Amino acid sequence: MKLGFVGLGNMGGRITRRLVSAGHSVLGFDTAPGRAEACGAAAARSVAEVAQKSDTILLSLPDSTVVEPVAQEILRNARTGQVVVDLSTAAPASTIRLANEFLGIGVSY
Repeated sequence: MKLGFVGLGNMGGRITRRLVSAGHSVLGFDTAPGRAEACGAAAARSVAEVAQKSDTILLSLPDSTVVEPVAQEILRNARTGQVVVDLSTAAPASTIRLANEFLGIGVSY
Protein backbone atom coordinates (compact mmCIF):
# COMPACT_ATOMS: atom_id res chain seq x y z
CA MET A 1 0.00 0.00 0.00
CA LYS A 2 1.32 3.42 -0.96
CA LEU A 3 0.80 5.95 1.85
CA GLY A 4 0.58 9.69 1.38
CA PHE A 5 0.46 12.32 4.14
CA VAL A 6 -0.52 15.98 3.86
CA GLY A 7 0.25 18.17 6.86
CA LEU A 8 3.52 17.25 8.55
CA GLY A 9 3.41 19.64 11.48
CA ASN A 10 3.28 18.75 15.15
CA MET A 11 0.77 15.90 14.87
CA GLY A 12 1.22 14.84 11.24
CA GLY A 13 4.99 14.78 11.52
CA ARG A 14 4.87 12.53 14.57
CA ILE A 15 2.39 10.16 12.95
CA THR A 16 4.54 10.02 9.81
CA ARG A 17 7.67 9.24 11.84
CA ARG A 18 5.79 6.33 13.47
CA LEU A 19 4.63 5.00 10.10
CA VAL A 20 8.16 5.22 8.71
CA SER A 21 9.66 3.55 11.80
CA ALA A 22 7.12 0.74 11.36
CA GLY A 23 8.54 0.12 7.89
CA HIS A 24 6.08 2.01 5.70
CA SER A 25 7.13 4.25 2.85
CA VAL A 26 5.35 7.59 3.05
CA LEU A 27 5.10 10.33 0.44
CA GLY A 28 4.59 13.57 2.35
CA PHE A 29 3.67 17.15 1.59
CA ASP A 30 3.73 20.21 3.79
CA THR A 31 3.87 23.90 2.93
CA ALA A 32 6.99 24.22 5.11
CA PRO A 33 10.06 23.05 3.18
CA GLY A 34 12.02 20.17 4.69
CA ARG A 35 9.28 18.76 6.90
CA ALA A 36 8.82 15.59 4.83
CA GLU A 37 12.50 14.73 5.00
CA ALA A 38 12.64 15.61 8.71
CA CYS A 39 10.13 12.86 9.49
CA GLY A 40 11.60 10.29 7.11
CA ALA A 41 9.08 10.68 4.31
CA ALA A 42 9.81 11.19 0.63
CA ALA A 43 8.95 14.78 -0.26
CA ALA A 44 6.12 15.42 -2.70
CA ARG A 45 6.09 18.64 -4.73
CA SER A 46 2.34 19.13 -4.24
CA VAL A 47 -0.91 17.78 -2.83
CA ALA A 48 -1.72 16.64 -6.38
CA GLU A 49 1.41 14.48 -6.45
CA VAL A 50 0.43 12.85 -3.15
CA ALA A 51 -3.04 12.11 -4.55
CA GLN A 52 -1.68 10.71 -7.80
CA LYS A 53 0.90 8.42 -6.19
CA SER A 54 -0.87 7.17 -3.03
CA ASP A 55 -3.47 4.52 -2.29
CA THR A 56 -4.26 5.91 1.15
CA ILE A 57 -3.91 9.61 1.95
CA LEU A 58 -3.84 10.91 5.50
CA LEU A 59 -4.55 14.55 6.32
CA SER A 60 -3.49 16.35 9.49
CA LEU A 61 -4.46 19.97 9.04
CA PRO A 62 -5.48 22.74 11.44
CA ASP A 63 -9.15 23.21 10.51
CA SER A 64 -11.78 23.00 7.77
CA THR A 65 -10.65 26.23 6.12
CA VAL A 66 -7.39 24.43 5.30
CA VAL A 67 -8.88 20.96 4.77
CA GLU A 68 -11.36 22.06 2.13
CA PRO A 69 -8.92 23.40 -0.51
CA VAL A 70 -6.60 20.44 0.10
CA ALA A 71 -9.52 18.04 -0.30
CA GLN A 72 -10.54 19.78 -3.55
CA GLU A 73 -7.02 19.27 -4.92
CA ILE A 74 -7.18 15.60 -3.94
CA LEU A 75 -10.61 15.28 -5.59
CA ARG A 76 -9.19 16.65 -8.85
CA ASN A 77 -6.43 14.01 -8.80
CA ALA A 78 -8.11 11.04 -7.09
CA ARG A 79 -8.98 7.67 -8.54
CA THR A 80 -11.57 5.06 -7.63
CA GLY A 81 -10.60 2.85 -4.71
CA GLN A 82 -8.43 5.33 -2.85
CA VAL A 83 -8.95 6.06 0.83
CA VAL A 84 -8.63 9.51 2.43
CA VAL A 85 -8.30 9.60 6.23
CA ASP A 86 -8.83 13.06 7.70
CA LEU A 87 -7.24 13.39 11.13
CA SER A 88 -7.81 17.14 11.22
CA THR A 89 -9.87 19.16 13.65
CA ALA A 90 -12.63 19.83 11.16
CA ALA A 91 -16.23 21.03 11.23
CA PRO A 92 -18.68 18.10 11.03
CA ALA A 93 -20.76 19.72 8.26
CA SER A 94 -17.65 20.20 6.12
CA THR A 95 -16.52 16.63 6.72
CA ILE A 96 -19.93 15.21 5.76
CA ARG A 97 -20.04 17.30 2.58
CA LEU A 98 -16.52 16.24 1.59
CA ALA A 99 -17.29 12.59 2.35
CA ASN A 100 -20.23 12.77 -0.07
CA GLU A 101 -18.09 14.40 -2.77
CA PHE A 102 -15.44 11.68 -2.44
CA LEU A 103 -18.08 8.95 -2.39
CA GLY A 104 -19.39 10.30 -5.69
CA ILE A 105 -16.07 9.43 -7.37
CA GLY A 106 -15.55 6.10 -5.61
CA VAL A 107 -13.12 7.28 -2.93
CA SER A 108 -13.65 6.46 0.75
CA TYR A 109 -13.36 9.46 3.07
